[in-house]
Amino acid sequence: RLAEMAGRLSAQFEKEQELGKVKTQLVAMVSHEFNNSLSVLGGMARLLREGESQPLPPRRLNSFTIIDAQVRSLAVASRTLLELGRLEAGRLTVRPVRMDLGALARDCAGTLEVLWQRKEQAVAVEAPEAPLWVQGDPDALALVVTNLLANAVKYTPSKGSITVSARSAAAGAVLVVADTGIGIALEEQQSIMAGYYRTEEGTKRAKGFGVGLALSVALLRAHGTELKVESSPGQGARFSFSLPALL
Repeated sequence: RLAEMAGRLSAQFEKEQELGKVKTQLVAMVSHEFNNSLSVLGGMARLLREGESQPLPPRRLNSFTIIDAQVRSLAVASRTLLELGRLEAGRLTVRPVRMDLGALARDCAGTLEVLWQRKEQAVAVEAPEAPLWVQGDPDALALVVTNLLANAVKYTPSKGSITVSARSAAAGAVLVVADTGIGIALEEQQSIMAGYYRTEEGTKRAKGFGVGLALSVALLRAHGTELKVESSPGQGARFSFSLPALL
């Protein structure tokens, strides 16, 4: 009986492994195609806007702003799912190079500007003008910061404030994304890092997959560092990570 039960469990385990592979391949394929389509839509929307007589009437300007915001928001989600598929397939790698962490903070904030402007949020970028050199993968870290900033925008009420800062520290450099949003209870902070988990309050406030932070954790661990969170309900959240300085 034990041998028979072990056989059944083994067969079930193999079936689940195979289904997991199929799911990973499907997510990667759909995300890739989805991302390509979003790039085309975003490009065409920009061409249409540039072809309009200037200045745009308020209603048309608002329509273009909504299209741009939705495309950018979906682009972050699709790229996150694509990279998550690579992670689950064991094909996610980082390629560290010499990069400016301050410039990364400014670029990511600029990319999502239309999102926080729609909510009339105040976003401050605090980074030195002089390069803050670190060793990291620019694409991977851009996805981490974009996810952190997108979450801050998503879970911070209209007219709230968000700060993205990059600064030198004793052992290197630190990047921080802080907001005045809904916050996260201590007992839920580890769960949101694990993936496929969203807090009850977060689910009420915005849609999402609950995988952005899990992917960010994996990408930062591949850099030899950790994502830290400080938060409490109603008091906003502060996410940070450090990287060694590059002299």
